[in-house]
Amino acid sequence: MNIIYDIPTSTYEEALSVYKFCHENRDVAPHIQTFQFQLSATSQMAREPERYGIKVLAESGARNSGLLASVLPFEEAGGMSREEKAHIFEIFQQDENATIDRHAYGGLLPLITNAVCIEELDGYSFQFVDRLRFQEATTRPNHRPPGQLSTSLVYLRESHEAYEISPQALQLLLLFEGRKMNVRQVAEEAAHAFGLADGSRVAVEMLKLCASARLFEWCSNRTDGIARYAAPDYFPRWYTEEKA
Repeated sequence: MNIIYDIPTSTYEEALSVYKFCHENRDVAPHIQTFQFQLSATSQMAREPERYGIKVLAESGARNSGLLASVLPFEEAGGMSREEKAHIFEIFQQDENATIDRHAYGGLLPLITNAVCIEELDGYSFQFVDRLRFQEATTRPNHRPPGQLSTSLVYLRESHEAYEISPQALQLLLLFEGRKMNVRQVAEEAAHAFGLADGSRVAVEMLKLCASARLFEWCSNRTDGIARYAAPDYFPRWYTEEKA
């Protein structure tokens, strides 16, 4: 979810209410990014500034935003002060850094991603996403620095996010897709896939990667066995129909 926190005429109280809503619904929108408002020269707001409570300043001050359109300087009669805008931006950033991982998988994500040995993940079960939820691609060779190993991309269809992983990790993801497994099973199959005597280390790193990239449909711990999702338990209509 992308949040523009300082839209012209927005009051400090309104911005705080947006922050509160986002904070309380992290399970629905675990990834939130904040952006500062920019007045595009081609926007409706630039064509009718009085309608939106702003005043466009001299167009000679327009600058390139790095996108297709240039950005116009403006001032607004109402809205937030600079100090209020700075505070809203600060709390969004602090909240993103502090709580994004706390909500994923019902709070299990930090426990998984901080694991250093296979014993710490004993008793956990993981449901890997199936092929209806993601697709894979390979990064273009000319985009890689000389001498750097090639990587693969996993694109999640629901969140529209892409994660860069190693070809070996993608190989395991395709092997595990749609399956419910525990850490020992992951270790055993990883060892078999790569001809290793012990797949424990690979299993831990694979599970940490999949948890961080939301490549589990759900996971549960030994205490209650309740499936905990990265997001609420719903799927797009095309997904449920194809599954059926």
